Amino acid sequence: AAAQETPDGAVTPLVEPVVETPALGPNAATAKGPGDPQTPPGNAKTDPATAVMPTPPKVEGDVALDLDNLGGYFFALGRVPAPKTDGQAPQPGAGFFDKMAQMIADSKKKMEEAKRTGGDAAAEPIATATAIEVAEALTAQAPANLPPEALTAARVQTATVLNRSGNDDDKRPYTASLGLSEAVLSADPDNRDALNTAAGAQYGLGRYPDAVRSATRVTESHKDDERAFTTRALAYYQMKEYAQAYEDSQRALALNPNNETAFQVSKLAKPRITTA
Repeated sequence: AAAQETPDGAVTPLVEPVVETPALGPNAATAKGPGDPQTPPGNAKTDPATAVMPTPPKVEGDVALDLDNLGGYFFALGRVPAPKTDGQAPQPGAGFFDKMAQMIADSKKKMEEAKRTGGDAAAEPIATATAIEVAEALTAQAPANLPPEALTAARVQTATVLNRSGNDDDKRPYTASLGLSEAVLSADPDNRDALNTAAGAQYGLGRYPDAVRSATRVTESHKDDERAFTTRALAYYQMKEYAQAYEDSQRALALNPNNETAFQVSKLAKPRITTA
């Protein structure tokens, strides 16, 4: 959704997270949905005794669906134990993340009502507003007992959803996404996923040089990061740095020949390259 108009069309950066965390434990299962009182209000169910960092759900670009999936992800994050401190037993951040999941579940009811009266388009503003509200809660001071890796995962995944929901007419999601990314980077300046979500948000906000810098920080240590090369190619294109845009688009295509965004940038940039 971070599309920017170009002379010959529009291109959209990839902002899906690279899944580097282990899957749910052996007792994990898919939830039946918010109507089942024994399941979270999204698509994940965990056994607190065996839970590890859950795998982030795939981001589809449908903000309502992404938000619903995010609710299940938060429920799973709430079952990740916090490290032991001063001899105390580890405590999961269930209360905090369950509150976020419930916020999403309540929003889903409003979205369903809006769909009945106005169709899918009527539900999107509700989903976007809820995602921003979740971001504000995640950006604020978090409870001390939250596992740091769970809070980081929640921030990155929410930033990813926000980047997908932003557009040229409503840039608030990009601003909220960038705030989440910066919160992660303040504690972990080299966090690969946060740098990628920051680059996607900066691109959406029209801050192209900043997007180049964030993406470059990824590519310096991760030569196989398709997202970073794609977003940097887009930013270079908007800056009219066509040779660099073409080069990065080719790098992204070498990693994934089916990258449609990189293909578009390559096609648009190549004829605009001039030689001195």
